Amino acid sequence: MKASFSTTRRHAFVARSADLRKLWELLQDRVGPVTASAQCMDKIDREFNDLEELASYDNPPSKKIFALNLSSCAEDWGKDTHVDLSHNSDLGYTIRITIKEESDKACSELKEKLSDILDGMKPWYSFLTHWIVGVSFCIIGSTSLLYSLPSSSLGNPVSLLSFVLTGAFVVLVAWHLVKIFVPTWREPRLWSRVFPRADFVLGQEEHRYAIKETLRKGIVGGAVAGVPTMILWAWGLVKFWFKIL
Repeated sequence: MKASFSTTRRHAFVARSADLRKLWELLQDRVGPVTASAQCMDKIDREFNDLEELASYDNPPSKKIFALNLSSCAEDWGKDTHVDLSHNSDLGYTIRITIKEESDKACSELKEKLSDILDGMKPWYSFLTHWIVGVSFCIIGSTSLLYSLPSSSLGNPVSLLSFVLTGAFVVLVAWHLVKIFVPTWREPRLWSRVFPRADFVLGQEEHRYAIKETLRKGIVGGAVAGVPTMILWAWGLVKFWFKIL
């Protein structure tokens, strides 16, 4: 009895050469010969029939991979598996898995092994790829750092705090409305570059990835550092309101 499985995943991923090696070797061992097809920034599709050829791809900015398909098929066509990795914001997913196996057990085992590898490719900043959540988080946290300055240089800090919190709330509500009525709307280009949903860290990209990691940690670190100050000023705002009342 044959069995099949298909699913999509919506989280961000970072595909390093070690991760692609695990996927390739798993498919080759459990299914059959593997081929990889890459869509690149220069609009040329590149096919790799060898793991080492893929792992050694230089991946320069002008030819950077933005989507990769790993396909494996048994010689008798009795089973096949496809793993698509891409930043497909139009369809709402970044990873798609399709499995056709010769038994329920084989299908379940392969699904679990693939899931384990893909879970390991999820980056720490995955929640920030929902850009409006990240932007609001960073705006609130970073702006709150200003509250440690003398109030004379900022005007009324209580009014500023109220403005920031209200603005963040309005932006979040507006974002959810946009996603409901315009589901294909995309995030700003700059945000997707700093917190990409799909990143293929091969060749030259390894050095660029290290630089972007420093930038990401700086953005999030600055926001986190401002949260305690924001809480203190929020407490001060509550006390101010009680005094007025």
